[in-house]
Amino acid sequence: MLNVGKSFQYKGRLVKLSPHEFITLLKIRMASAGISGFKLISDLAKMFAGSWAPQSGTIYPILKRLVDEKKLIHEKDEKTPIGPAVKVYKVNEDVGALIDSVLMEHYKSDMDFFGNYVDLLFENFEHSVKAGLIPASIGSQVQAVINELVKKLQATSTKFGGLEYNPPPVEITCPKCKELVDRIAKFCPSCGSELNTKA
Repeated sequence: MLNVGKSFQYKGRLVKLSPHEFITLLKIRMASAGISGFKLISDLAKMFAGSWAPQSGTIYPILKRLVDEKKLIHEKDEKTPIGPAVKVYKVNEDVGALIDSVLMEHYKSDMDFFGNYVDLLFENFEHSVKAGLIPASIGSQVQAVINELVKKLQATSTKFGGLEYNPPPVEITCPKCKELVDRIAKFCPSCGSELNTKA
């Protein structure tokens, strides 16, 4: 499942999540009122139709690990209008900010990985067609998939176009001239000295 497994510090310990665990955690986080295991499996199956078929034998052990071992989510029994109570899963209060931090730290490398993976797939298709291992007609099938992917990326790009990013204020003091620098920069705008910060 590509490059979406993650490692991070949480409450003084290193937490490692497999790609399936991280995707499950992201989906639970998006359900602010919590989500049942059945609904989670159903939602993931719709989202990843054709590329991953999440099963109860995969998702319920993941949920157990996220609750018991990793301690990132909690479960509670909720009454239903009809039938017995169901277990509902929700991220712990402090985990939302942690997820945001992990996403911000890795989104570019995840996108780069995705692009490189797509390039590798197409290089292999091209090699196999030239070697006569697969028919050249695969090109039209691949093109149809690319067209769908482009539509999804354009829809995502449109969503992000409506978001406004306001970076937090930065206050760096130049070690040489002691001027306050109000933005991330490599060099002080007043004296030109190198600053001890990332550009």
